[in-house]
Amino acid sequence: MNDPALRVGFAVWPDDTLSALVARNEVVVCSASLMADADSLARALTLLDSTERERFERYENKDVARRFAMARFRLREMLAALLAIPARAVPIQIGLHGKPALARGLQPSGIRFSIAHCEELMLVALSRVGEVGIDAEPVRPIERWRVWPIASSARRSGRRSVARSRTATSPPRCSCASGVAAKPSSRRSGVASPD
Repeated sequence: MNDPALRVGFAVWPDDTLSALVARNEVVVCSASLMADADSLARALTLLDSTERERFERYENKDVARRFAMARFRLREMLAALLAIPARAVPIQIGLHGKPALARGLQPSGIRFSIAHCEELMLVALSRVGEVGIDAEPVRPIERWRVWPIASSARRSGRRSVARSRTATSPPRCSCASGVAAKPSSRRSGVASPD
């Protein structure tokens, strides 16, 4: 990508300014909680389509099932805010490799998204510029780890390498990384994409 930097916005859902953030930024990363009480989960289940409902029913782990239902509910809420339609009307299709996407009828809106969840955290990357991706992974404690500097760089700099070991004591938590695909949508930019 030739752009020196992307304009990135951040939001915590629910956020009434999400549409404005997406309008003025090339990418918006929105975080949401997947925690829910029984009433919130029941409300989320009313918005799942039949395929999602079947998937929810197949989960044996209740926490995983709840997280799935709440993630689809939150995603529909966010997309509904951007599309100015009811959350129940947001058509989500499953694309290549199981990645959710807007159904073809709404793809001309230019909204592209990617979702990731880690334990009770959900991240959604939203863009009108092009394809977007996001990931969240748990950071797990490591009992012992060693760091070895790269020998070739140490030799070039004339410094001596020293290996160290250290005990990690941090509790598990989630960290995230996000990125935008290298080429914007040709429809948006008016320039033909080289394929």
